[in-house]
Amino acid sequence: MKNSFYHLQVSLRIRGSHFCAAAILTEHWLLTAAHCFASVSTDFLHKIEAVAGDLNQTKVDRGEQNFQVKSIKFHEKYQRSSPMSYDIALLEIKGRIHFGDFIKPVCLPYPGERFPPKTMCVVGGWGRITEKGPLSSVLQEVQLNLLEQNKCKHVLQTLRPGQKTFTVLCAGPERGGRDACQGDSGGPLLCPRADGRWVAVGVTSWGKGCGRSWNNNKIKPSSRRGSPGVFTDVLMFLSWIKSNLRKELNIVADRSLCGVPDGVVPGSEGIIRNPAHPGQSYNNNEMCLWSIQVPTREHILLEFLEFDLENDTQCYSDHLTVYVDEDRRIGRFCGGQPPSLILIAGSHSIIVQFGSDVSSTGAGFSIQFSGVDKDYSFGAECGTVVLLQPKGAVQSPAYPQAYSNNTLCRWVIYAPEGHIVKLDFDDFDLEESENCKYDSLTVFGDIDGKDEIDLRETAFEDQGEEADDDSRVLSPHLQAAPYGMPDIFATSGLDTPRTTEDDGKLSWHVNISLGAGYECSGAIIQSQWILTDAHCVYKLEEQHLRFLSVTAGGSKKQICDVIGVLVHPHYSPFSLDYNVALLKLSSPLNLSESTQPVCLPSAGQEIPPSLHCWAPAWTSQMSGHGQCRPVRLKISVLERAVCEQHHRTTLTPTMLCVGLSSGESCMTHWTAGPLVCLTNTSGVVLMGVKSWGEPCGGIQKPAVYSSVPAIMHWISQHLDME
Repeated sequence: MKNSFYHLQVSLRIRGSHFCAAAILTEHWLLTAAHCFASVSTDFLHKIEAVAGDLNQTKVDRGEQNFQVKSIKFHEKYQRSSPMSYDIALLEIKGRIHFGDFIKPVCLPYPGERFPPKTMCVVGGWGRITEKGPLSSVLQEVQLNLLEQNKCKHVLQTLRPGQKTFTVLCAGPERGGRDACQGDSGGPLLCPRADGRWVAVGVTSWGKGCGRSWNNNKIKPSSRRGSPGVFTDVLMFLSWIKSNLRKELNIVADRSLCGVPDGVVPGSEGIIRNPAHPGQSYNNNEMCLWSIQVPTREHILLEFLEFDLENDTQCYSDHLTVYVDEDRRIGRFCGGQPPSLILIAGSHSIIVQFGSDVSSTGAGFSIQFSGVDKDYSFGAECGTVVLLQPKGAVQSPAYPQAYSNNTLCRWVIYAPEGHIVKLDFDDFDLEESENCKYDSLTVFGDIDGKDEIDLRETAFEDQGEEADDDSRVLSPHLQAAPYGMPDIFATSGLDTPRTTEDDGKLSWHVNISLGAGYECSGAIIQSQWILTDAHCVYKLEEQHLRFLSVTAGGSKKQICDVIGVLVHPHYSPFSLDYNVALLKLSSPLNLSESTQPVCLPSAGQEIPPSLHCWAPAWTSQMSGHGQCRPVRLKISVLERAVCEQHHRTTLTPTMLCVGLSSGESCMTHWTAGPLVCLTNTSGVVLMGVKSWGEPCGGIQKPAVYSSVPAIMHWISQHLDME
């Protein structure tokens, strides 16, 4: 086919001979495959030449530019003993690429952007024309269709049965005949967007032979088996690519990555923000990185003046992350509730990273930073304190005086490298209650607050507790939601909420989990079926779906595996239209007073404004087993115009909007839980599945739900409705 993409590629040569390809990312950086390089020594790199703008290697093409290689960076998990996983590298050149008609940078995918199976993509290079044939002197290109991910993994298992890590995607016909080949490694797999731009979704990695058929691989002798083209999945490494570009370039601002000036922030105090001016919104697909330093003898204090980011359960979409020493994470934040004060003790430098995806945006954030004396403290107030010293003390606010009510404090402790954390309790006096129902202190073995360590016996016996990891998070009177998750830093007065003792103990509500750091909500609609949001399961690779589990039953806990996932066929990850999915459990739940299905509405049932509804929330008041106590948060359906005005977008017919009911307190942890409403004709029915938005704060921050009546026909098709 026509050589239309040579301007995006680079030929890598040793002593004039081509051996691999690369894609142009910036004026200084190339994207390639790690397995191309037998060594990263200075002597080896000096032998490599990178030729941009090259079409025909037998002559010097118009616009051709030649460069030496300065450095190379492999992915941290790449291993030469298993070279086909994490097969990605960044190559830094000496000098600067001058862009023009013959040389251009490649586009990277947006966070969360997906190219469906059968998308026609293009791969090219100067590799072998046929298996064991000669290299091509002129760049060749071939069209390959993307393969379904489950089919890709199935055929690769016939070649590498023990392969457990999949960081790749596949492209090419099952009958063979079209493929990349030896010498094409490192080049980009380019797929088209609707706007006509071509995006590097893969890096050419490997294949079994060149252009072989891979039909019926299992019954073929090993030497005759084939495979589609195998490419490193660029989307999986998008954050790694952008973060390393940011760190290595060490620039003040790069508009291709961040919409506001970032980089090294001068001075020991100041404000970082995005967007640049109030009343605006930050951009989609941003990656911003600020480096903050204060004098060596000072600590760093962060105060969040404004905070409004797109909210999701795990902060997978838009998020702000704070690091100490570039790799020790303090917290990951999103949503509409400003995090509390953060004091970093033991380090005079931090990294603040902000990333946004391609869906909704928000009003952004404004953070004030300053260097403070080492004896600075929050006094009687509370916040998050980060401790990095080899030894130290953790004390409740105003200690030895009594702490105040409605207090939420957090300490993040990192041990020096090669050490673990040991906790010795010198004094301990909290309000006593059965199973620490009220005031309590909890220790986690991970930064996300999932790995809880049971200290109840050691605390009351005043014994030391030795940790088995290099980080700990302590939280007295804490909400048991994961540390760093959306809106868990609200610490003002808590109104008395409606508890689970009334109205059936939220018996229809379930938690959907995939291990540490991943949790969603759902509703029981039949004993073996759960309704949840599609965003919860849409991005999961197939091999992860089998680890999904559903927890129901409140105190009488039932845990079931998930054996089937059905995402609505019209679901859009960008607009979040039809944001619903069905999960089929491995076995029916044992229905009881604490585990019951919720009533479903009729198809197209009206949802009038001011309809009274409820959704799950969590108090900061602890239950007997260190879990947050579920409550019902009272909310009302809003006029569509109100929601559209505040979100500056148009709702689709499958969306409905809600806000807090008059007089309702939001001093609870809002969850992405299902919405049930009290109707005049049907009683209490399930009306919505949480999609996006944050209702706390009244109608100023309405939440958008997927309307269950609008998708009842689809639900009915998949359930045995009785």
